[in-house]
Amino acid sequence: MRIAIVEDHPAERKLIATMCAEYFNGRNVGATAGRNAMQTVCDVFPDAKSFIESWKNSRYDLLLLDCYLSDENLPHATTGLDIARLLRDRLHHVQHRFRGARL
Repeated sequence: MRIAIVEDHPAERKLIATMCAEYFNGRNVGATAGRNAMQTVCDVFPDAKSFIESWKNSRYDLLLLDCYLSDENLPHATTGLDIARLLRDRLHHVQHRFRGARL
């Protein structure tokens, strides 16, 4: 399973990646236990731009997008919601689920 995490705060990126790896690797998602167990790979991105560049060459099974990305160099940084809109417009078959939460 490939997971993309777009989060601007380094500590939260690390925490989310650790939690996902422990959760999904511990459950052997998509396979039976043993040699067929699926490995979870978490790619982390500090901003929308780096994720969008990666998306051109990579595909993910799950996207975790920060709704309120910030960039001190830009008055309006691209947010997780902007990323979702972009992907929805380009990939009509992708389903979206939104959930807000604090860790």
